[in-house]
This record gives sequence, structure tokens and C-alpha cells, in this order.
Amino acid sequence: MILYRCFPYITSAKKNEPGHPLFIPSNRATGRINNPDIYSSSYWSAQAECAVAETYGGLMEWSPATFKGAPQLKDSNQAIVSVEIPDAMEILDLDLARNLVKLKLRPSRVVTRDNSVTQAWAREIFKEKKYAGVAWWSIWWPEWQSLGLWNLRTIKVIKVEKLNINHDCVALAADVLNKRVAKS
Repeated sequence: MILYRCFPYITSAKKNEPGHPLFIPSNRATGRINNPDIYSSSYWSAQAECAVAETYGGLMEWSPATFKGAPQLKDSNQAIVSVEIPDAMEILDLDLARNLVKLKLRPSRVVTRDNSVTQAWAREIFKEKKYAGVAWWSIWWPEWQSLGLWNLRTIKVIKVEKLNINHDCVALAADVLNKRVAKS
């Protein structure tokens, strides 16, 4: 399976350094499935345009400045990475009704913005020790899929592309989200 994520990219960054495609900051307490006292987690999307929407969807307008690097990371640029995870990696899909029934979980509790709720169900899924992560529908567009993974060891980086206002996945996401796009 191919997954995507947007991040501030530094070409020379090593694997455990900010700016690397697989760098995930540790001890992040906020986030849908984060429980840093139990596990590390990372967020991905099944579609490139979903990764763009998940990262920049909260902004009213997108402009060239939107895709500049992070101010705290000198020489960084916003980028999108595509990675491959093994097909054998078991991901619990919360878009399947049988999984919601099994977990006694209402669909509204999957995409609630109350992270204490989502972190609670993520903790229970992780404790099963059966899954490498969990998937749900994007809050931006239900046909898109968002994922949280607990295991990065078997992820293979395929490609990193610098983002800009004219990138195909940016244009697609902007169109679906009906975003105002300033070209200059």
C-alpha cells in the first residue's frame, strides 16, 4: 500500500532528524490517536490530495507562502512523501461497519474533534497487539482515507516532492475543499 504525508523537508536531514521524511517528533500529546506514554504514532493518507487537505485544510487561503518551509527549520521546504508499507501490515479499517460494531464505536466518535475520545479508542486498539495502525475516513472528504501507524520500521520511502501552489495534489485538494488559491 502507498501512503502520503506532508512535512517540512530538509534534503540533507538524517533519519532521526527534523526534516527527514520519516522523522516523527516524540512525546506529542495532541493528535487523534496519540498516546505517547504507550506508543509513538505517525499520520498518513491513502491519497496525496488527502495528505495536503489534512495538513493545510484549516487555512482559509492557500498561497505560495503556504508551501514554504517551517520557520524553525532553516532551509526547509514543504514537501509530500510517498511511502510503501507491506501488504501484510494489518491496519484496522474503521470505515467498515463490522469493525465499529466490534469496538462498540459510533461513526461520530471516530471523527470527533475531541482527541480524548479518539485517543481512548486508539489506546484500546493498540492494546490488542494485532494491528500496526488504524484507518478512518478524512474529516475533509469521506472518500479519502486517513491512517495512524504505530510502526515505522517496515516503511520504505519511495519519493519526496517539494510542494508548491501548482502541484497536482495541491490543485486537486484545493478543488475538492473549494479553497481560495492566491497564485502570488
